[in-house]
Amino acid sequence: MTHDHPCHLVLFPMVNRIGKIRHVAAKMLTMTTRREAEIYYKQVTHGIRRHFDHIDLSEAEQREQMKVFWDAVWNEWSRQRGRVS
Repeated sequence: MTHDHPCHLVLFPMVNRIGKIRHVAAKMLTMTTRREAEIYYKQVTHGIRRHFDHIDLSEAEQREQMKVFWDAVWNEWSRQRGRVS
């Protein structure tokens, strides 16, 4: 039996990946220099982009997912930073 319906990928939104968000925020807190943090930011972004390319996510959706992910990371970073201080 064959089907003529297209397959649709359902993405687990990056903003809901709480474990990854917490991990990245915690690791960012350990960075001692801005350069070190920028390199880590680029590494994480590159890894996520590779995953998005692998699942053939549109460029517009990639941008949106990256924005909400990094917004969540910065919010978590601020929360963890306040707890540590």
